Amino acid sequence: MKKILLTLLIVGTTLAVGFRVSADSMVYRLYNHNTGEHFYTTSATERAVDISAGWTDEGLGWVAPDKGITVYRLYNPNAAGGDHYYTKSKYEAQSLVNKGWKWDNQGKAVFYSGGNLPIYVAYTTPMLNLELIITREIYMKKIT
Repeated sequence: MKKILLTLLIVGTTLAVGFRVSADSMVYRLYNHNTGEHFYTTSATERAVDISAGWTDEGLGWVAPDKGITVYRLYNPNAAGGDHYYTKSKYEAQSLVNKGWKWDNQGKAVFYSGGNLPIYVAYTTPMLNLELIITREIYMKKIT
């Protein structure tokens, strides 16, 4: 079944570590084979902790700018295996917190978006597995 565009950004892990984003930051991508989820962090410490907990290091996802649109990360402790959600909307983030989600990184930016590349999210219905898609070109390659 073809993947469907959504306006959500969801990724998973079970660890919340506070850190500051400064200067252009490498955004690391990790994968959890048990849940099928990807996780993104600029924190080398958070990356190392997750790798030691069994996550697979998929290397550098991209380099995020040191300023721009704030990207927040939230954690759902009620989801099986945990679940993370990424959003630029503080209102959307607070709405999720009001429904039981927890702020990751104490509600501070986990990275910034430069705003010049659209972000698409696609999912497959059998697993409801969401994946961050950085550009339209990558999205089109994945669905064709």
